[in-house]
Amino acid sequence: MIRRDRELLTRAAEVNRGLGAVVADLMTHQDDGQLPAEQLRALGRAVCWLGSDFLARAAELDGRVVEAVPRYLLDPRAGHTTLSRGQWEALAELFGRVCELGGETAHDIATEGRGILECSRPAEWPPPAGQTGHPRRAAPESADTRNTAAAENAAVENPAVETLDVGEAPGPAPDRELRSRAHRGIELLARLADSPCHDERAVRDTGRAVHALAEWLLAYPGMPEDR
Repeated sequence: MIRRDRELLTRAAEVNRGLGAVVADLMTHQDDGQLPAEQLRALGRAVCWLGSDFLARAAELDGRVVEAVPRYLLDPRAGHTTLSRGQWEALAELFGRVCELGGETAHDIATEGRGILECSRPAEWPPPAGQTGHPRRAAPESADTRNTAAAENAAVENPAVETLDVGEAPGPAPDRELRSRAHRGIELLARLADSPCHDERAVRDTGRAVHALAEWLLAYPGMPEDR
């Protein structure tokens, strides 16, 4: 039995042993005949998290993608959603078609979408066929790359490398912008992981883009200065 499955069974046994004691404790601490809401909430979350992990493991064995954090823990009105491998690959293909529309906006939407998908792709799943080789735009000038136009040429010549549009240092950027850049960075690194290991140019160009993204993140409002 693999370690992850052993841990799941151990947690299940602990919850099972503790449920009786928790129920008895709740019954003795009733407030005018009502159970304490906070303790009920904690118990419900513990059971939900355990159940979610069991569902995630079962879906993994079935070859399906599940959300790492169940939506119903955040919003009771939302159901637990899953993606089959076919649905996942269909979405990846759709984002590829969006990218082929051309234009900076379509390119950024497609890249961010692939990054979101990469967050849920099991390691044993290979990337969809044709995921690489999409149109590229020249690398933007940044604190790390403004010194050379060669980085722009390398990004165009090497279609396996995505260049992040890091833009200017952020002002009061909303959370949406932060998530967008993070997902585009995930897509960049995922594409590099799927490219040939001997592609030194891909490694260097990706490093430059990630470095530029790191500078943007370090300048994000509210980030503490290095001590």
